[in-house]
Amino acid sequence: KEEIFNHAISTKEDCERLSGLPVIGTIENISKKISSSGSTTLVKNFPKSSFAESFRNMRIRIEYMAQKESGISILITSAEPGDGKTFIAGNVASVYQLTGKKVVLIDFDLRRPSVAKLLNIESKKGVSNFLIGQVTLDEITLTHPEYEFDIITAGTLPPNPSELIKTKKTKDLIDYLKTKYDYVIVDCSPIGLVSDAYILSKYVDTTLFVVR
Repeated sequence: KEEIFNHAISTKEDCERLSGLPVIGTIENISKKISSSGSTTLVKNFPKSSFAESFRNMRIRIEYMAQKESGISILITSAEPGDGKTFIAGNVASVYQLTGKKVVLIDFDLRRPSVAKLLNIESKKGVSNFLIGQVTLDEITLTHPEYEFDIITAGTLPPNPSELIKTKKTKDLIDYLKTKYDYVIVDCSPIGLVSDAYILSKYVDTTLFVVR
């Protein structure tokens, strides 16, 4: 009876049993550290912490999944908003940047974008504006001295996110970024709510599904 009413995912084994997929890493709840440090990319600020080591382990496993050590594109999604996918995306970008590689974090969540908020940066133009031809890629690519990886925010929220993502220009953009950067990290909408992640998953090497 207890099992019937227990809907929580409590362990790594629960995730693997229910999904049939491997768990490549577990990240501790570090909300108190964020409050005390004022930073959201703790990998860089606390490189010797167990938190940073967890992301290093993930980095190795991602390379194994993608079957290569560079030129890797990663899509990061989750079931619902608030699961922590953008936080994971930011720190995955950070842990790759620490290796001295060229990294870009791009916000393809054109419904509820949060990369700019997570990293505390301001940008009115972004991916959506590029896809409709309003701006060039150089105009929306931000290089922030605090993070040392490039950032492309979501931009103006479009009325038709899925249709915009389905265009050939999206594929061309990601393909181009793969040639320019060693690692392309794509944060997108939760897969449990909309189809955007299904579309984008065709353009990347591997997908991370974040479970809270």
